[in-house]
Amino acid sequence: MLGRWFKPDPERDQAAVRVKAWVHEALRLDATTTVSVNEIECGDPACPGGVETVILVRGRASVTAAMKIPGPITAVTAASVADAIRSTAT
Repeated sequence: MLGRWFKPDPERDQAAVRVKAWVHEALRLDATTTVSVNEIECGDPACPGGVETVILVRGRASVTAAMKIPGPITAVTAASVADAIRSTAT
């Protein structure tokens, strides 16, 4: 049933892998920490293209950080990840 709506996108998949790597590197995460990266529809009219990239960092028990970057996963850069991390830390 999910197959009707979900279309694999290798470019988006590769971008998600890059974003996860940047987060792991920037935060010096170990292998027990999970990073999930998703592209979702954004309800804010200011979102470019109506989507944003959401990054969740999960420790063993719970979410330890949540970040949002305006725009699609494919537009996320190492610099935008670093900015999101900085804004989450403050």
